[in-house]
Amino acid sequence: MAEVKVRLRVVVDLTDPATRRRYDIDEETLTAEDYRPCQQLRRRLETEGVEGIWTYSRADRPAGRHLVVLLAQLKKGSKVEVVRTGSINV
Repeated sequence: MAEVKVRLRVVVDLTDPATRRRYDIDEETLTAEDYRPCQQLRRRLETEGVEGIWTYSRADRPAGRHLVVLLAQLKKGSKVEVVRTGSINV
């Protein structure tokens, strides 16, 4: 488990219905086993200069969310900093 501090300039919120319509993708597709549509969308977002994607978490449905950080896309002034790490107790 890691706690991170993130500062991003360009983030797309796929939990927003209007944004999903813009990218022609639905919540079910975002959490499906077939992740190819998500990979295709990621490639599109990279060409648009997106640094992060706020989306649904398949592991924590229905309420789970996570931030996908596209590290290779970070712009000047953006950063990802690991604050601390620890073990996960199950």
